[in-house]
Amino acid sequence: MFRLVFAAAVLVSHSTAIAGVEQELELGGMTLGRWGVLGFFTVSGYLISRSGDTMHSLTDFAEARAARIFPGLIVNLLVTAFVFAPFSTRLERGSQWDPVSAVQYVFHNALLYPPGLLREGIDTTLVGVHYTGVWNGSLWTLFWEGFFYVGVAVGILVSPVTARRTLSIAVAVCLTFAALPSTFGFVDYPGVLGPALEVGVAFAAGAVAYYWRASIRISTATVLVLLVIVAASIMTQTSAIIAPLPIVILLLPLSSLTPLHAVGSRVDASYGVYIYAWPLQQLTTLALGPATPLAVLLSVQVLLTLAAGCLSGALIERPAQNWAKQRRHRRSGDKDHRAAAMTDPRSAKQAVRDARLPATTCSNGCPPAPPAIREEHSNDPDRARPLHRRSQQPPAHRR
Repeated sequence: MFRLVFAAAVLVSHSTAIAGVEQELELGGMTLGRWGVLGFFTVSGYLISRSGDTMHSLTDFAEARAARIFPGLIVNLLVTAFVFAPFSTRLERGSQWDPVSAVQYVFHNALLYPPGLLREGIDTTLVGVHYTGVWNGSLWTLFWEGFFYVGVAVGILVSPVTARRTLSIAVAVCLTFAALPSTFGFVDYPGVLGPALEVGVAFAAGAVAYYWRASIRISTATVLVLLVIVAASIMTQTSAIIAPLPIVILLLPLSSLTPLHAVGSRVDASYGVYIYAWPLQQLTTLALGPATPLAVLLSVQVLLTLAAGCLSGALIERPAQNWAKQRRHRRSGDKDHRAAAMTDPRSAKQAVRDARLPATTCSNGCPPAPPAIREEHSNDPDRARPLHRRSQQPPAHRR
């Protein structure tokens, strides 16, 4: 639910910038889209820490995370490069679709290149819009999402369970102090380092909320204190590093409320909304024109993006995650069988005996199957039933 809200905030914020009609909405020195990205990473930090803490192995964790991020992303890149981009050339003069550039767009972004090496556009397309040539300006965050997945895996690998609470605090504090000079304007970090530290603080705040959730007591006084902290961060324009932890703590009790808890339980459209919003906004701006009233433009963009997000969640992301879940259950079942065979010698001996049994599916050269097996596998139901009755009491006339 909350990830969908934050993804929608990014969409709304980008709508004005892509249309080029007015500045993005701001609060506390941050655009609405920036608030949405930080909120998205905060919730992600909580959920990914929970995933890593509950998985049986790093293999399970890596497979679950890959199934979460890559299938939807790859399909999005293919649709953008080979459907949206060629179609856009019909909506504007002077543009031309380049298949080589389209292939480069897919491969550069599918491998989660760092932001400086991303390929945001396809050559000679989107030549007449405000963000010329940019087909998806939101993909830069996916590299950092994957980077934090690796960070969680390393933390699980090097730290025992009892030390993870302390480790989450230490990482959050270090990232916060590293981001302070840029937040107060003392240092202008080069490139993407500043935004990376901000989303890192948000992700770490979510991890802290997860590992310390049992110690957090939500009361009226607690809520008031947290709201005051968020308001102070907005007034001092330090929300990027101060607000994430209070926000995620405030979200904890809301996540269990009905009907909020049921939203997204069947189909999680948040990731699809996030990655499809920008390209669909570029297309709708081309089709309707920047002179279209912003309310009409935004309404069309929201409907199209929500539909794309739901389709991606139902047809791509959920099947991929179910497949990964089945593989985890299969591996877990195999481990349980092996453990049972090691602890119970009779199970091991029975497995050896079963392995030595002759096959029963070959043709005439095989020895005949035992009578019980022949009757169980018979196609005649009247012959199969008496087999199960022989172990019961004999009929009354035979007693």
